[in-house]
Amino acid sequence: QVISSPAVSSDGATVYVGSFDKNVYALAQACDTTLVGVYCMNGDTSAQCPLGTFGNVPGQTSESAACPNKCPSGKSGNRPGQSTETAACQTCGAGKYTASFGQSKCQSCAPGTASDSIGAKTASSCQPCAAGTATASSAATNCTSCSANFYAPNEGTATCLPCPTGELAPPASTRCFDINQLLQQTAQLSQTQGGIIRVVGQSDAKAR
Repeated sequence: QVISSPAVSSDGATVYVGSFDKNVYALAQACDTTLVGVYCMNGDTSAQCPLGTFGNVPGQTSESAACPNKCPSGKSGNRPGQSTETAACQTCGAGKYTASFGQSKCQSCAPGTASDSIGAKTASSCQPCAAGTATASSAATNCTSCSANFYAPNEGTATCLPCPTGELAPPASTRCFDINQLLQQTAQLSQTQGGIIRVVGQSDAKAR
């Protein structure tokens, strides 16, 4: 169902309308054999090169003949009915990629991965978050360090995990630490620190 006033393209070949599904649709107009980026269906109806394709040969009667060119990897189609790559394709932004030609939209990096590359051409551009960091977002451009008392033990984590009761962790941790065990280790270290210093001193004296 149309919800917006029709808008005619600059070449007059297409009428654009908006709909309740929030997409913009291109309505076919009567054929003009002098136009490029379009082709004539059934001899009298003009159809556009679809998203991700483009062509500059007028008077064609099939999509394959009129739209032989495809947006390259690292780009996606953002306008139908175009005759040049510049007009038909846009570069994928950070956090996205296209691995093959003729794509109508860029793919998003999955949660737990991120990429700051522009025009990425492979899924491998989406690097897994390092242990101690995470991102729950798709198309993330960076990973965020886990907050205090949260941890991420592995690479590629989407959400940092909370420490169990009785344990704590500093920011960007890969594990949590038992509070009582930490207190015991601190007390033991305090008691033996002087002995450690004396042993080191004796060792140094023997070396000399």
